[in-house]
Amino acid sequence: MHRTPWWLILGWIGLGVCLGTLVGVFVLRDGSAPFPIPLATSILILLVAAFIFWGGWQVRRIRKRQPARIGPLAAARVAVLAQSGSRGGSLLFGAFAILAVLYNRSGSSDYVTAHVRAAAAAAVASAVLALVGYLVESWCNVSGDDDGGGTDPIPREPHPGTAVRGKPSKQLENFPLGG
Repeated sequence: MHRTPWWLILGWIGLGVCLGTLVGVFVLRDGSAPFPIPLATSILILLVAAFIFWGGWQVRRIRKRQPARIGPLAAARVAVLAQSGSRGGSLLFGAFAILAVLYNRSGSSDYVTAHVRAAAAAAVASAVLALVGYLVESWCNVSGDDDGGGTDPIPREPHPGTAVRGKPSKQLENFPLGG
């Protein structure tokens, strides 16, 4: 697994800003009130970030050859979740940040102010998710070529009856071929 490059994170933020702008303009057309963003949204995003951090810490312990509470398969799942967290957190950061700006410009009632704060809190929580995901990706980074195509690190005996480097196996040398 390779770490998400910084330019891709910026691209996800840009896509989030575009989607948030489209949603915000659609919702706020004709002076209508913004749709509610629950404050619990930021709490949920922070819980996901905490779970990714905990899993990443366990992977870090595995890599340091210390006892951990997860196995190798769960470590691979944590790596994928961290990648999703960095990219998804970036997308949500862009969307919630632009929604907070658009909501702030739509009026100054208590209702609007509460949802501007909720959108801003969700944007901060999404930024935390993106940063935690990026950090855990670095902990889960495997040095060398982990995408296949390399040599098998465990030497294995060839299966009986198969050719090795162009030479027939001993079983095939003694096999009568007709006649």
